[in-house]
Amino acid sequence: MKKNQLSLPNTLSPFKPILIDYYTSEQRTNSKTPIIVFLHGFKGFKDWGAFNHMAQYWTKKGFLVFKINFSHNGTTIKNPLEFEDLEAFGANTITKELSDIATLINFICNKKSILPKRNIEDIRLVGHSRGGSTAIIYAAKDKRIKKIITLSAVSDLEKRYFNQKNQKEWQEKDVVIIENGRTNQKMPLYESFYKDFKKNPANYSVKEATQKLNQTKTPQLIIHGAKDIAVTTQDAQDILEWSDSNAELILIEDANHTYNTKHPNLISNIENLPKPFLEMLGLVAAFE
Repeated sequence: MKKNQLSLPNTLSPFKPILIDYYTSEQRTNSKTPIIVFLHGFKGFKDWGAFNHMAQYWTKKGFLVFKINFSHNGTTIKNPLEFEDLEAFGANTITKELSDIATLINFICNKKSILPKRNIEDIRLVGHSRGGSTAIIYAAKDKRIKKIITLSAVSDLEKRYFNQKNQKEWQEKDVVIIENGRTNQKMPLYESFYKDFKKNPANYSVKEATQKLNQTKTPQLIIHGAKDIAVTTQDAQDILEWSDSNAELILIEDANHTYNTKHPNLISNIENLPKPFLEMLGLVAAFE
């Protein structure tokens, strides 16, 4: 199996390219090969923890798998594993992330691109944490997305980020500082994040997007760890409540927010990864 890498410019931020992986196996893809696009979450990146194993697993199950580093997630092209560009992190917005996704989807659907054969009529978005929220919001805007799978998604971005405390700090200091518990970095969120929310509220509403997906009957699988304390199961219940009969919720017993995986991942064999993580991988691969 080969991990291929490419970068694409985003028209909103041409100097902050999007770094992308896709996996190819010895078994050639064809015009029926379905596509998975994986979106990392807040303070995440495409190579976090066991995400490479995750992509390899889905590739072996017959998918063409893409993992994306959002252009403003704080990592760089030269060092995609560390948060070296905190200015970019601070200037990130959901609107920029949606534009990043559109850039990749356009590339995937371009028949003249360098990609192997694939089924552009079967594109599935899989998002973890805030990436799951972004996946729902994007899918409501783009009919080329045929299935949505969320992993521990946040149901209310407004409540999570734009509370009175944060609004006061933005007003007084133009920045809210978020501590990264893993790296101990003080990571900024500039007021531009809040201004983008005020300017483009629909880009931050998981509820509104979910209700739009009901109209197109887009199949949606909601996966959540039963022991997730970072994003509680109430978020999953909220998304299910807003969904129509096209959605299914599965709670994975004993799973935390990252399905019991850690960064860095020190487990080399996929079969030795935590059972909740393997269960999640299987559910995503089997979803129809």
